[in-house]
Amino acid sequence: MEQTFSSRNYNSNFSWQNRALIIIQYIFFKTIGLSPWALNLAQIVKKRRGRNFSNQPITITKSVYGSLYNIILILFIIIYNILFFLHEFANSQNELQLTVTVKISLRISGAMTTIVVWISYILRQKLIVQTVKKFANVDRILAKCCYKTNQPINDNYIKLAVLSHFILSFVGFIVMLKVYPIAVVPFRYVPAIINSWVMTQYSLILNMIINRLKIINTRILKLGNVETSIKPRVVLADRSPLTDPKLVAFDLRHISNAHSQLSELPSEVSNFFGFPILLVIFYSGVSGTVYSYFVIFSFFEKFKQENIINYFSVGLWYSYMILSFILMTTNVTRIKVQSKQTADAIHLVLDRCLMDQKIEDQVNMIFFILASCTQKVNYNYK
Repeated sequence: MEQTFSSRNYNSNFSWQNRALIIIQYIFFKTIGLSPWALNLAQIVKKRRGRNFSNQPITITKSVYGSLYNIILILFIIIYNILFFLHEFANSQNELQLTVTVKISLRISGAMTTIVVWISYILRQKLIVQTVKKFANVDRILAKCCYKTNQPINDNYIKLAVLSHFILSFVGFIVMLKVYPIAVVPFRYVPAIINSWVMTQYSLILNMIINRLKIINTRILKLGNVETSIKPRVVLADRSPLTDPKLVAFDLRHISNAHSQLSELPSEVSNFFGFPILLVIFYSGVSGTVYSYFVIFSFFEKFKQENIINYFSVGLWYSYMILSFILMTTNVTRIKVQSKQTADAIHLVLDRCLMDQKIEDQVNMIFFILASCTQKVNYNYK
């Protein structure tokens, strides 16, 4: 999703690798019901190398067909659950009543969580469409700045996390086909996949905000010819004059406008993902408790070879759920760090640069607005 909406780097070419990544992510999220909105794939395919992505940011729109697809998924899960429960009740005489009750309760909670997430995505997709439009507006505003930065954005951390999640999801599916009957796999696999990827999708959008904050911070430092590292090196330093105070004031107005719009995005993103993630956390806690109970209980049974595969299956479930939680909480922390660095960059430029009184008053006013936005913004999900 990171690149589904806008560029990774304002000055980088939109290569075929990036186009392929966008299409793969979009198809995957569309398949599992986490992308009911529409993306113009022809717009991606026709983009040529060397064209600045920020000039034509990719946007999304509400989709009736995407909503209908999610409704079909919901109906399929409901019908499948009803038929399977009827079959389960008819063939559960040999199992303990407690075991049957726990299994059915877990499956119902998993199905309900998945259905509610899909419904939420259908009914509230307008929110995410508006959020993506704001990302595009921020990109356009920053593209107007006179002082450009060629500093690349390092997304290796995100790429590795998403790739690991893909691998764990695929291996988990293969293991479940080996361990459980084919009729049971949707109950065990679908809720886990949907829940874990909701958190990952939220993390990817947070990463989009982080990347833009990095660009804003770098451009603020660039205005005063200050090193892009905000780490203090000396206590006292010579103050150097601004290269072109008028251009600096011009860029600051655009940076302030972009930062003001960017500061509104975290609350809007959390507004969209808040309820689904709350359901995911609840379901993950219940599922983790039940799986841990059965794993511990199996230690007291006679050794069976299939128990080893069961342990591996549960371990995979824990792996991609924990990975999703770590990715989400890490990005929340990273976004707070970048927000703090915005204030540090502002004060560093004010301390290191000389400017005449008229420009200084103008710059101080813009910096004050920037600092106010930085202090007010809340990056936590609700």
